[in-house]
Amino acid sequence: MKTMYKNLIHLLLLLPFFLISCDDEAPGKLIPINLSPAASTVGAEGGIVTVRTDRLDWWLEGVTEIHDGEKMPYRNNGYEEINGINTPYPEMSGDWYTIQKKEEYLIVFDIEPNTTGKERVVEVRIAGISLITTPIRVTQTAE
Repeated sequence: MKTMYKNLIHLLLLLPFFLISCDDEAPGKLIPINLSPAASTVGAEGGIVTVRTDRLDWWLEGVTEIHDGEKMPYRNNGYEEINGINTPYPEMSGDWYTIQKKEEYLIVFDIEPNTTGKERVVEVRIAGISLITTPIRVTQTAE
């Protein structure tokens, strides 16, 4: 009888691993996060860019800026502890932009006016469990 309970406990502990599937059509494969749009351009006056995702449970992983064709160092997003769990911040920002996870399917870029006279680019990566890390690029024109 003890062996039966022991086997039942082992089965229950392993059950979540059998139930988790990345994709019903291709079990075990990583799933891309589809974005609409994946790249946008805003004018020098700045503005708001809204990007929709098709997946839940993603987070802002990190950001890089591109100035004069040169990529700046990649910055990972920070974490805060909520109920003992490290949770990524829902916002990242730089000198001229703020990127926010507004809802489960929505990312919003708030781009400040460009007075540098040069094109600038910000690229944020979003990631999730069993999801392929996906870049979103916003380019701001110089004029």
